Parts: sequence; structure tokens; C-alpha cells
Amino acid sequence: MDSNYIYIYILLVFSIGKLASSKNIEKNQRNVNEDVKYLAFVTNGDLYSCPCVIISERHLLASGSCIRRHERGLEIIAGVVPHTSDTNDTDNDDERAMRKISKIKYHDQFVNQVRSIRIHNSFVILTLTDSLPIGNNIKIAKLPTKDIEINDEATIHGWYQTCTIRSPPRFINAPLTVVDSSNCSRIDKDEFCASSEMTEKIIHSSPVIVNGTIIGYTTFGCPSLNNDHTVTSVYYYLSFIKNAMKPFI
Repeated sequence: MDSNYIYIYILLVFSIGKLASSKNIEKNQRNVNEDVKYLAFVTNGDLYSCPCVIISERHLLASGSCIRRHERGLEIIAGVVPHTSDTNDTDNDDERAMRKISKIKYHDQFVNQVRSIRIHNSFVILTLTDSLPIGNNIKIAKLPTKDIEINDEATIHGWYQTCTIRSPPRFINAPLTVVDSSNCSRIDKDEFCASSEMTEKIIHSSPVIVNGTIIGYTTFGCPSLNNDHTVTSVYYYLSFIKNAMKPFI
């Protein structure tokens, strides 16, 4: 084959691959921007903490281990996109909605082991005193109707940390892909494994969303060196979640 044709062929293959990669990045970014609208944040008025997922006008799904650390005087803010934990450092600030918490329902077998990074039955349902104003920047996430599948593309939302030193409280949204469970060294029956290409680390208690459906929360600690995250499955806990939302559903 003529060397010129070979060069043109290689250039064409490279261009197609680059275009596909660019489209995937754009798609992931669109999903990230949309998925933030399903989030609310626990606040003490000055700082954000636990990221929660809006699952009805009156209910939020959150990580029990995070909520347990911030139980006193709980309020939440929805309709904002935080950059840091400072409540003044946000986008969409004029559309924020603040609500008080009237009820906290932990799983009956919730275990946050002392001096352990392992968390079990970690979901909690927060009931709000008043309904959220659902609209362009505040949306209700769907609960899963089936178990996750390998290669599902998701987004993870959480606070940045280096996992080696105290980190700045910066909020990150990033693509995540469900992978085979064997990629994670420790995994229980209520968990699945997901992988990212982040150079930054997101701490545990971070929600994982697929196209507006909340599928899990990262279970513990930092991801492994190859960036695999252990995620607690929402689908596994559907019965608890739906019962905790009664009588409002």
C-alpha cells in the first residue's frame, strides 16, 4: 500500500477517535450539569456539608454516616451549585430554597463502626417541614427500577480530598463507570464497584447518579490506587427507602 494512503488512513482513524472522545466528554459534562439539579446540601448557615439527593418534594436520601455527624440544627439548601463549602460560593444563588428537617429515619441496622472506615446499611431518609419548589434548578431524582449493569455511565458528586493531607473543601462532579465487582478489593452483597479517571479524590458519602436516577452512595474512604470506588446500592435498599417515605407517597 502506498505510504501516502497509509498516512491518510492513520490520520482519519485518529481524527474519528478524537471526535468520539470529544463527544463523550461533552455528553458527560451535560449529564454532570443536569445531575447537580437533583442535589441538596446540609448546612449550618455558613457551610455546606452532606450532599443529599431529592427523591420527592418532601424527602431527601443521604448517607447516614454524614448526617450522624451533623444532626444538630439540620437545614438543607437546594437549587444551588456549590464550588466550595462556603454557602456564599455558589451558582444559581438567587434560586436557592432552604428547608428545615422534621424527621430523620436511619436504617434499623445502620452501623458506622467506631475507628473504622467501613459503613453498613448507611442510607437515611430526611423528611422536610415544607415541600421544595420543583422547577428548572430543583428536580426530583428517580429511584432505580432495576439493578445496575456493568458499563453504566454515572456521575459522582462530592467533596475533594487528597486522602493523605487535609484538603480544601471543594465540591467536584465527575464521570464514573460501573465495572466488574472484582475490581474492588472489598465488596459486600449490597455494594457494586465503579471506576473513575479522576486525579483528584472524592470522599465517601457521595451520591452516584445515572441519567437522573440515584443508584448509590460511595461507601468508605478514598478510592483505590486505580480509582475504583465501592458504592452502596440504592436498589438493594428500595424497600427501606419507600417505607421511610410514607405516608407521603
